[in-house]
Amino acid sequence: MSNTYNSGTDLVDSSGNLDSAQDSRDLPDIIFDFFIKIVKKYDSETVLEEFIGLFWYLNCSDEQANHALRTQLKQPSSTAAIHPILKRSCYILANNWYISRNYKAVELLLEQLENTESDEDDILDPELGKLRTQVKYFLQSADIQDIRHCVLQHSQGWSSRYKSYLLVNQYIDPNNSQEQQEVARNISKQLREQYKFDLAMYLAHSSPKTQLQNETNMKNPTQLGDQVLDILKKTISTQRVYSYTHQAELFLKKTNKVTYRDFKNALPEYLMIQSGEKSTTRILRDKISAQLKDLYNFHDYRIINDDLKIRTCHSLIDFLTIEDGENPSFIFTFMINHGSIFTLAILMLKVILLDHSSKVHLELKVAQLIQFYQKYEEERCRQFILFLEIFNLVLTIFTENVQYHLVKMDQDDVSGPLTDNLDAYRVFSQCKGLDLRQANLNNLNLKSLDLKGADFRGVNMIQMDLSELDLRLANLEGANLQQANLNGTQLFIVNLKQSNLLEASLLDANLARADLQQANLNRADLTGANLHRANLTAVDLTEAKLCSTNLENADLQGANLEFANLNGACLSQANLQGVNLRGAQLRSANLRGVDLRGACLREAALTEADLTGANLQGANLQGAQLDRVNLTGAMLEQANLSYVKLNQASLERSHLVGAKLVYAQLRYSILSHANLMGANLSYADLTRANLAGSNLSHTHLFRAAIRHADLAQADLSNANLLGANLFGSNLTEAHITGAKFGNNCGLSDETRKWIGSRLD
Repeated sequence: MSNTYNSGTDLVDSSGNLDSAQDSRDLPDIIFDFFIKIVKKYDSETVLEEFIGLFWYLNCSDEQANHALRTQLKQPSSTAAIHPILKRSCYILANNWYISRNYKAVELLLEQLENTESDEDDILDPELGKLRTQVKYFLQSADIQDIRHCVLQHSQGWSSRYKSYLLVNQYIDPNNSQEQQEVARNISKQLREQYKFDLAMYLAHSSPKTQLQNETNMKNPTQLGDQVLDILKKTISTQRVYSYTHQAELFLKKTNKVTYRDFKNALPEYLMIQSGEKSTTRILRDKISAQLKDLYNFHDYRIINDDLKIRTCHSLIDFLTIEDGENPSFIFTFMINHGSIFTLAILMLKVILLDHSSKVHLELKVAQLIQFYQKYEEERCRQFILFLEIFNLVLTIFTENVQYHLVKMDQDDVSGPLTDNLDAYRVFSQCKGLDLRQANLNNLNLKSLDLKGADFRGVNMIQMDLSELDLRLANLEGANLQQANLNGTQLFIVNLKQSNLLEASLLDANLARADLQQANLNRADLTGANLHRANLTAVDLTEAKLCSTNLENADLQGANLEFANLNGACLSQANLQGVNLRGAQLRSANLRGVDLRGACLREAALTEADLTGANLQGANLQGAQLDRVNLTGAMLEQANLSYVKLNQASLERSHLVGAKLVYAQLRYSILSHANLMGANLSYADLTRANLAGSNLSHTHLFRAAIRHADLAQADLSNANLLGANLFGSNLTEAHITGAKFGNNCGLSDETRKWIGSRLD
């Protein structure tokens, strides 16, 4: 064994039997206590070795447990059975591993037990032979099948998608052991939490519709396809109109001291308030009224109390689902067949809003419905499966810790009431996780907690180690994370507005779609981090490290990135309007299609950066290093490019109207078909530049060096070429109408005559 457990040999007498005077526990309890203790203390690999050692070799590291099992096996056949011991031991381990999220260990537990091989030499021990016989029998029993169905995720047909409901009976059955109940409860909870989280992730990637095809594929946890968005919007909008929770509160307040008969008489109106006078509604109301009339009628003149309220809610749930414990009720079948699935789900919701404890009873009844329908092929159960999906959504929206909101995307849209044009709205979700605002985090083992959606608003976490944690959907607004370690942390869709991340380390962290508005990331290290579609407006990233960081489609409007290191970063399609990138390092960065209007890039290093199609209108790039940069098709109108280094750069078809390029270095650059109309290129160096087909009309080229440049079909009309050096350039192939020449170096007599003839 890799870790040795205290064997407890002092409780074994000289004959090898347990000393009953020192230990009054039952034999099974000794074994259970052994596993409870080691599963909390040791790693799963060691615990699995002990489990196999005890139940297959009758030789674990704890002599007390060995002798307890051996003594049990020596009992008469009627009491020697170890099935209950083995079953409960499995659940003890499974429950503890599920709590610590070690799901793989649960699978390995059954695999190792099933894959054990018998050794004939060992069978000389009669107790060991009996043990192995019983273990093999256990592996063929219904008990092991229950464990498999409970803890393993293997598919059992279409109904396995609704396992969270099928487990309800196991965790409410008092005949099951505490461990079995806890395992079933934990697994059911885990499945529900995963569904909620997957739904939130899917919604984050699926809205608005125009972005859906461009996003990373995110699994839709429902069977509704893209229809889930429309159903969610309809449900949320209906909630805003009718406010189900408020209705329930008003009804309970109104009927607080009435007789039970009056309470029953008021129920149909409460349940059907939103349904109008359709024929299905009348039939449903009449059926429910008739069933309520005779329900506990011997209590009709008693004042309503909690017990009667709970029993009535349970009966209503039975009316709406299964009444005889086997077959779907008349109301359920009627509603399903008439396509009133959404109404049915809302009716069930309204019942449990009257008594929240009835939710478990409703889930049990849904499980019974699944058990009834699962014998049929999925094709025959389409309507029932649709009910399950809508029911799942309704319960998630109104009874779980996730808030869903409809937000109007176009504030100018005056399309009328909310329900008239749901396409104008987007669904946003917000997880409500652990509230840790008042917690002492120094005394908490954060790695053992489920922190998705946790509330850390305003919490002081200076220099804390939060690396590799899953903080997706968490709220960290205003938190102090100065010098914190967030390396590899999952921060997807987190709220970090106005947080302090000064000198924090976020290497390889996932901040996709995170909200970091006005956060302080001064000197933070975000090397390799994912900030895809993150909101970084007005963020302070002064001297931050963003090497190879993914900022694709991020919003950095008004951010301060002065002297930041963005070498190799991806900023494709990012919004960089008005950002301060003075002195920033952007070598080999991907800036394709970025919006840099009005940005400050003074003295920034952009060597070999890709700015294809970028918008730099009005940007200040004075003194920037742009050698070998790709600005093909870029918008640079009115940009300040004075003193920049653009040697060997590609500016083909770029727009430089009115741009300022005084003293700019453009040696060997490609400016073919570029539009430089009215630009100021005084004293610029255009030696061996390709200006073929470019628009240089009204351009200032005073004392510019245009040596050996390609001017074929270039438009130099009305350009100022006074003092320009045109040595070796093919000026005779350009259009020079209205251009100004004088004191030009490098012009042959023949070229001078040609110029004179064109300007006469």
